[in-house]
Amino acid sequence: MKPIESLMECGFNLYESKILLALAKLKTAGASEIEKDSNVPKNKVYEILDNFKRKGIVQLLPSKPKKYSLINIEQVLKEIVNEKKKNLDIVDKSLDRLYENLGSNTSYEETFWIMEGVDAMVNKIVDTLKDLKEESIGYIDIWVVKPENVKAVKKAIKHGVKFYFLGTIDKESKPLAKKYAKLGVKIRHYPIKGAGYSIFDKKYVQLRVTTDKLINLWIENENLAGIMRQHFFELWKKGKPVKFN
Repeated sequence: MKPIESLMECGFNLYESKILLALAKLKTAGASEIEKDSNVPKNKVYEILDNFKRKGIVQLLPSKPKKYSLINIEQVLKEIVNEKKKNLDIVDKSLDRLYENLGSNTSYEETFWIMEGVDAMVNKIVDTLKDLKEESIGYIDIWVVKPENVKAVKKAIKHGVKFYFLGTIDKESKPLAKKYAKLGVKIRHYPIKGAGYSIFDKKYVQLRVTTDKLINLWIENENLAGIMRQHFFELWKKGKPVKFN
């Protein structure tokens, strides 16, 4: 089965499938480049990219002109296949070939990305944790525990990555935080609300702002990461240790 056929079996229409394959090929591209490579009408390109952004499938570089790239497309496709597996056995068998064509978008060629929603945040974090070497810090404003996220944290810890989470621990959040604590994440209580950040390997920064929707900013900058890391560990000293029974 051809890659475009597999994507359409997963529920994407023809134009959506062409744009996914174009992004997989181009890695990071503006709408005009995607239009040219995919041969999809310009008005449809913008419409589909906006839809993909809302669903957490692509991330946006707010440059002029704007550029886009895929977010952990393997995980997105796996979730779709798991939901339809009983009726889409043929798609499941062709995924290996599909992944080879789509490739993995884990490069950090750009330095500033913006995306919306929890799904986009989780997909990006899972993608980032794949190549993590040393440390992950979380100033947690919103506790999210999804199977793919927990699995990625567990794997990173197994490879020697150290995790530190600082956030509000109350009746609602404690059961969620406990799941990470069981994996080996060091956690302390500190009241946080409305905004947060994460730092990966002392150079990748994720900023979060929560209003009516969750906005994520991703920045690759060692100087900013160093300043925020210092801020984190100053607050870490003030945080209270948490007992998880």
